[in-house]
Parts: sequence; structure tokens; C-alpha cells
Amino acid sequence: MSRYLSVFALAVRGSFYKVLWILAAAAALETGLFLVSLRRGADSLEQAVEQSGAAYGMALAFLAVTVFLWRTGCEYGSRQGYTLRRLMVSETAVFAGQAVYNVLCYLAVWALQAGLTLLFCRLYVLNADPASVSGQTVFLAYYRSSFLHSLLPLEEYSVWIRNVCLVLGLGIGGAYFPFRQRRGELGLAPVFLAAAVLLFFCRDLGDMGADVFFSLVSMVLAGYEISQIWEIRREERNDG
Repeated sequence: MSRYLSVFALAVRGSFYKVLWILAAAAALETGLFLVSLRRGADSLEQAVEQSGAAYGMALAFLAVTVFLWRTGCEYGSRQGYTLRRLMVSETAVFAGQAVYNVLCYLAVWALQAGLTLLFCRLYVLNADPASVSGQTVFLAYYRSSFLHSLLPLEEYSVWIRNVCLVLGLGIGGAYFPFRQRRGELGLAPVFLAAAVLLFFCRDLGDMGADVFFSLVSMVLAGYEISQIWEIRREERNDG
């Protein structure tokens, strides 16, 4: 068991503090930009969020976190493969441990951004003209704004399912990438999923077809990556 914990600890040491710094920087930057947006004035809560550029801040944070997670276990400038072999655990166990850690990190990105939007809502309500604010202001903003709705879709359950599938797919893909890189290969499947998240995460209300599509793509890619790892390990054991 201690060896498996060592694998998880290695993944944590590789990127944990970097991920924390990225999330802290994103929170500070987006909050500052939202306060500037409030001072400039906005006709609605969703407009204030849109003017702040919070969606771009999340995209940058997501991209930076992805880079650091995927570098963990790669042999760019270091021989992490040698370190992993010294732990005397199978490559599939390394993959599983890293995938779990990645999923937790992507959940943290999602939770932080959702929490920031709730903070923005509170700041807007406190600073807006009382005559322009009602009990429905925040509720309506999460339905009118594609960015807010994509983060916290309220009762549109297909978006919740899509987001969970994306987190799982990204986490598994982030462990698949260094697995292939340690063998001198390039795993492109997770790259396509990460690019799709950057380009199409924000979606309009009621687009269930897109939710189903991205959920299926995420799970199909995750299944493909897992099957590839099992196949590669089987071939390596047979060759050995």
C-alpha cells in the first residue's frame, strides 16, 4: 500500500503547489477584474460578469493546470520513468493514481470558478442600485449567461452530467498523455478533448444535443485510453 501512496504522492509533488498558485492567481485576477467591471457600470449581473472577462480567466487557469498535470510523469528534462520504476508498482497502478489525482484537480478548478461566480453575484447585489435588484436577479443571470449556466446549470441536469464526464475524461487523459510520452509516443486523444473544452465549454441554454455529444466523446475517449494502456501493458509483458 505504501508504494501506491508513494505514486500518488509523486503526482502531488509534481504539480500540487503549482496548481494551488494557479488557482490563487486566477481567483485574485478575476475578482479584481470583476470589481473593475462593477465600477465601469453594467446593466445586469450577467453583463458585469461578461465584461470582467471571467471566462477568459477560467480558460487560462484551465490551460495552465492542464500543462502542469500532463507534465507530471513525462520525461522532459528529468527521468521520472526511472523514479516510477524504483517504486516497484505497475504502470497501470501509476496511471490509475495519476488519473485520480488529475480528476481531483479538475474538480478543484470547477469548484473554484463556480465559487467565484457566486462571490461575484454577492458583490453585484451589494453594489447595484437596489431598485434594479430582486430575488430573481441571480437566478435569472445563471440562465441568461452561457458562462454562468455552463458552470452552475441549476436544474438543467444534462449540463451537470456533461461537466462530470468532462472532468473524468480530462483526468484520465491527463494520465494517459505521460504514459505514452514515457514510451516516446504522443497521445493525441486528450489533446483533442482539452481543445474542445477550451473552445466549446460555454453553451447556450437548452442545447441538450451538445451535452450528450460531449458526454459521449469524453467517455469514449476515456474508454479508448484505458483500453490502449491495457493493450500496451499486455504486449510489453509478452515481449518481456
